[in-house]
Amino acid sequence: MAKTMRRYLPHVDGLRAIAVLIVLLFHLGTPGFAGGFVGVDVFLVISGFLITRLIADEIAETGKFRFGHFYLRRIRRLAPALFVTAIVTLLASAMLHSPSLMARTANELIAAVLSISNIHFWLESDYFDVSSATRPMLHTWSLSLEEQFYLIWPVMLLLLWRTGLRASLRWAILGLAIASLLLNEWFAEGAPESLSQWLPDVASDGKSTLFYMLPFRVFEFAVGGLLALCSGAAAQSGKIGSVGLVAGLAMIAAATALYNESMLFPSWAGLMPCIGTALVIHCGATTKVLTHPVSVWIGRISYSLYLVHWPCVVFWGYLFGPLTGLGQVCVFGLCILLGHLSWRFVETPFRERRVSLWPLAVGLPVLLVVGWHATASGGWPGRIDSPFLTQGSGDAGEFHREQYGGRGYRNGKIGAPERLDLLLIGDSHAKQHAEGLVHELVEPNGLGADIEASMGCLHLPGFLRVTPGRDWAAMRNQALAGLRRRLENRSPQPVVLLGQSWTGGVRRSVAIGPNGEPLPGPITPEQIVEGLVRLRAEFGIERLVVLGQVPRPPVGDLFEQLQRPLLSRRIDAVAARTFTLSPEIRRFNAALRDGAVRTGAYEFLDLVEALSKDGRCIAINSDRELVYSDATHLSKAGSRMVMRHVAGRLLEILGHR
Repeated sequence: MAKTMRRYLPHVDGLRAIAVLIVLLFHLGTPGFAGGFVGVDVFLVISGFLITRLIADEIAETGKFRFGHFYLRRIRRLAPALFVTAIVTLLASAMLHSPSLMARTANELIAAVLSISNIHFWLESDYFDVSSATRPMLHTWSLSLEEQFYLIWPVMLLLLWRTGLRASLRWAILGLAIASLLLNEWFAEGAPESLSQWLPDVASDGKSTLFYMLPFRVFEFAVGGLLALCSGAAAQSGKIGSVGLVAGLAMIAAATALYNESMLFPSWAGLMPCIGTALVIHCGATTKVLTHPVSVWIGRISYSLYLVHWPCVVFWGYLFGPLTGLGQVCVFGLCILLGHLSWRFVETPFRERRVSLWPLAVGLPVLLVVGWHATASGGWPGRIDSPFLTQGSGDAGEFHREQYGGRGYRNGKIGAPERLDLLLIGDSHAKQHAEGLVHELVEPNGLGADIEASMGCLHLPGFLRVTPGRDWAAMRNQALAGLRRRLENRSPQPVVLLGQSWTGGVRRSVAIGPNGEPLPGPITPEQIVEGLVRLRAEFGIERLVVLGQVPRPPVGDLFEQLQRPLLSRRIDAVAARTFTLSPEIRRFNAALRDGAVRTGAYEFLDLVEALSKDGRCIAINSDRELVYSDATHLSKAGSRMVMRHVAGRLLEILGHR
């Protein structure tokens, strides 16, 4: 094994600066940094290089390795700043988060302290999913990955040394790198069938498995380890070194700019930033950019900066919404400031042994107990004075899944099986009325109904949804064909109830001309009225009832907002109870009402009246129940309110069939 020199490499700190900045800019949503997550891979290669270099030095000099000394240094280097970040994050969560989010944050904090964050988040969800924006400890997955590497790598190198394989050490590490890459290929589509029975169900998600788990990242550490063993103390300089440096920086820059969150990673794509990092380490010792005092300073605070940056991004977004230009600048500056303070007053004193580890030894168990209590209690719900009954739901997603007005209703028959009085068609904004339809109209009156509502586009001939991802034309044609089958040769016909997200459907669709060509310009309410006339005429509908669009609550995450502490609410309870109907929905409902009077082709029911009081829309009813399950859909309580209001008129229509 070649002996390396223990000397400080300022250009490696400069490379750390590049790594942490591209991660920070990626998380700030800066254009041109869609692949900024590769900054983590740069860190992993650096770790592989430095740790292998350190271990190689000690084994070469003494023939042994002091594990206790090594791990004590790692603890002094990593644990204090992580501990302080965890404490501050938990305090911030207690002051700002809803109970469900605080409970989840505390659970993630425990995983971070125990160095199993990568496993925890692998079992939970995808790194790039929507909920990641509310998880302030998500970034600790990479720290857990490194800490697991520190446990395995020294043992492996020492065993290879003592078993007489020192001459083949480089080949052994190369073999590990190749095996890791082949594992990436093997698990790309999820766990192979031969192994799936031994692994959790989440292993079927190859993308998350590759991203989070150590075996699939070993090749990145190995690239750094091979560089440490092959280059020794020598660094490439001169023209060849300059070419290598430029090539390495270009590879990191290309991955940062061209990669994106939709790709399978790391896999073979991970080689480009890793090889680029190795080239920069080997060839960048003399470059002024990497050894500039500013670059070196950012590199030195990079660990603390990495720790604080994601909580800053998450809590800023939680308080003020998505980051904009000014917000990005503010968060960037805040991260640099907090990163420096953490490095200066936490990281450095512990690393230089000016502070004993005893406070940490006592504080970590206490932090784990507090975190456990926050999780077990459901996020200390006593902090919150909620203006509505939470009905036992956890977060906003769970509330919508449990309380959506169409929850539990499949398409098909409801009520009296021998009767068909009502046929409910449309999208999810039609199905939201199922709860109220059943309990306020069908069951109390012994009626029978059929629900055929789930298609996410306008349930009308002559219109086509144009958003990517699905064959909307085929779905629309299938739904309309089903409508025709249910109406043919049936006497008396059921009353057809058509519900839609009218304004949303119009924004996502185009009108279709007589020859099948898309018509220019946005769809107008008058075109929708014409479509309703065509629908009745083409399908021979005897009685068509159009359900107007319900109001939309003042904020999209109303459930989440009203469970927050007062300090972080963007809307107060009074404003949430009543709000003004949006002009867009008012105009569209008015156009549908006028079209019903003008054409006589359908009857229009204005549902806004059911959800209004004294001229203002309501979001919380008199029983302290939320009227909406999410940003646009009615809850079960809201569904009942609406159908209770229109049940009398629907019974009149049924009497006149």
